[in-house]
Amino acid sequence: VRGVFPEHEGVLRRGWSYLENMQNYFRTNAEITDPKLFEETVAAGIERHRMMRDPSLFQKRNGRWLNSRIYWFSDGSCLKTWQDVTRQHSKSNTDLFMEGTDRGVVLFDNDGHFEKANRIMGDIFPRAVDLFHPGTTYFDHLRAYAETTLAAHEAETMARLLNRPFPIRTPLARPLQLRKADGGWVELRERVLFDGYLQTLWLDISTAKALEKSNADLDRLVHELREARQTAEAASAAKSAFLATMSHEIRTPMNGVLGMLGLLRTVQLPAEAVDYAETAHQSATALLGIIDDVLDITKLEAGRVTLESVPFRPSELLRSIVAMFAPRVAERGVALRLQTDASLECVYQGDPTRLRQILVNLVGNAVKFTPAGEITLCGYTEALAEGAVEPDSVRLVLEVRDTGIGIPLEQQGLIFDRFTQSDQSITRRFGGTGLGLAITRELAQLMGGYVSLSSAPGEGSIFTVALPLPRLSEAALAALAKQAAQPPATFDLNRPLTILLAEDNEINQRVVIALLRKAGHSVFCVPSGRGALEALEEHSFDLVLMDIHMPEMDGLQATRLIRASHQPWARIPIIALTADALDESRQTHLAAGMNDTLAKPIDREKLLQTLQRWAEKPDKARETIPESAAEPEPERFDHRRFDELVDTVGLEALTDLIDSVMVAVTDRLVDLERLKDAADVKEIHAPAHQLISLFGNFALTRLHHQARRLANASLAGNRSEALTLIDRLAQEAEDDLPLLTAATSAALVA
Repeated sequence: VRGVFPEHEGVLRRGWSYLENMQNYFRTNAEITDPKLFEETVAAGIERHRMMRDPSLFQKRNGRWLNSRIYWFSDGSCLKTWQDVTRQHSKSNTDLFMEGTDRGVVLFDNDGHFEKANRIMGDIFPRAVDLFHPGTTYFDHLRAYAETTLAAHEAETMARLLNRPFPIRTPLARPLQLRKADGGWVELRERVLFDGYLQTLWLDISTAKALEKSNADLDRLVHELREARQTAEAASAAKSAFLATMSHEIRTPMNGVLGMLGLLRTVQLPAEAVDYAETAHQSATALLGIIDDVLDITKLEAGRVTLESVPFRPSELLRSIVAMFAPRVAERGVALRLQTDASLECVYQGDPTRLRQILVNLVGNAVKFTPAGEITLCGYTEALAEGAVEPDSVRLVLEVRDTGIGIPLEQQGLIFDRFTQSDQSITRRFGGTGLGLAITRELAQLMGGYVSLSSAPGEGSIFTVALPLPRLSEAALAALAKQAAQPPATFDLNRPLTILLAEDNEINQRVVIALLRKAGHSVFCVPSGRGALEALEEHSFDLVLMDIHMPEMDGLQATRLIRASHQPWARIPIIALTADALDESRQTHLAAGMNDTLAKPIDREKLLQTLQRWAEKPDKARETIPESAAEPEPERFDHRRFDELVDTVGLEALTDLIDSVMVAVTDRLVDLERLKDAADVKEIHAPAHQLISLFGNFALTRLHHQARRLANASLAGNRSEALTLIDRLAQEAEDDLPLLTAATSAALVA
């Protein structure tokens, strides 16, 4: 007993009963807090022992396993035996482990001789199975594995293992990965057991290594795609900048051409000169239409076209289009007809401007390609399928039918592509850029509809546009009628305005001055933003027409300084004059503090309408003209935009993209922090511009707005504003980025 339980020395005594010895043992080795409970527990334990007939296996605190048995005699005495079965128990557990694991296992005794191996070892080292028998050693196995299975370059690693003395006292600290001759991989682990035995565990990790390589390849591909995306974004930004520049460069002389031609048409001219002026005006207008087409397709490509939602009657829209084309087709002897049903007299909610653009493109094409016969514009409505989102919605169907040259079947799939026409000779005979139908299709898709074509050579064509539109209820119509019955706002239009014109181009100066003076207004002209600031200090004006691109100080810089001056003229209406007709540029102008924009070439009617809109009484103007920072605070997160993003890329792909977005945003914010001390503040523009698209594409509206302001400030050279915006952007990014991950998590749960 002393060998098995040395801790019982002095506790067990001769002459004492089994119960007394047990009580004494527990009193010595246990803390007794409740004597009665202690007595009951010991008594219950004795009773269990009286009923024991089979051996009992238990483990001591020192880790050894004992097999205990009690023999009871008729006189109440008993004999209790203990047997140390640690070794047998360990071997039993080892056997269970070897058969239940997915690793190859080999067991060596404390002299390094082979004891046993499991079946999986034969699968991993099939050419070394002859070694799996008594008489071989640990080192024999290592040599055989190296010679039969492992790659030649692993010889040095195996030599280090073979040079260790046996028994192995210190096994490998971490798994050792070895390359196989066939290109696969195995992993070796070592374990020294309780009795000094050595256990080697082998695992074929070829699949795991292949996956690891695939993951590395995917990571590299993601990195390359991220760089490609950044390159594409930079190219897109460069293209937008190029288009804005070219728009400005082309529209600036066009402004002079159209303006002078417009003025020429208002004076008395000989009949021949009138014809020349009219032809020149038509040509200039056609060139401007081509420029607008290029800008439209660019905005559609970039997703910057937004749709209106206003009440309109399709019948009125169709009648106005027929009236617009009637003189032109009459000259050619072609009949232009309109066919509609009563449903088009109802009022619907939609974007009549974009719908007009679609129909003008289609009717214009029909007029171009129909030398004789007739053109018919048809309109009707159809019921939508059950379950439509808007219960009062219908499908508006508009058809443009012509008896023109027609289109061969094999070419019909091409005509909706950009810069493409069904036949190259078409361009030579009829002109055009091949953009009209591309714009038409993309606008129809943006409005939730489609455009289709049915045509045959010599038999004409039928273009069909189908769009879902909600019909306004009687209550909504009554509300609109009530609103329309209210008297319109009155403006003090009986007085001439004193207008400050800041424009550096002499031709543009002459055109705008002529238009304004012909309307009865006084004009004071300066060639730069600096001149505008000086003029405001010396004279009193009702309104400023401010060109954007000027030497010395551009229009944006001048506007910011005017708004920040705290002088009486700080809140004067400022209208931007710009040849850059992109929507993104308009937002930049408004963000700088301008009130409105006029695109060059200046249209006389639009100019006068804009003056009318801002020529309010001075006291009322002060109430309505915003301060430089008075633009409305945007929402932090655009849930509608996020839903569209989920529909576009899919939820699974979006969750992967968001990780890339977070990394890219962090990188750009770090770049901005680093560029705070840059010598040229315009270096900030590149990372700020990348953030514009990152935040805008992923519905982070407030961050998108701030990134745009930062990009504008950097281009304007405004260092103090840029530094303030960098700090603000970093703080708001910390607040708003979790909105994107939260929306994604909510979408996954839903």
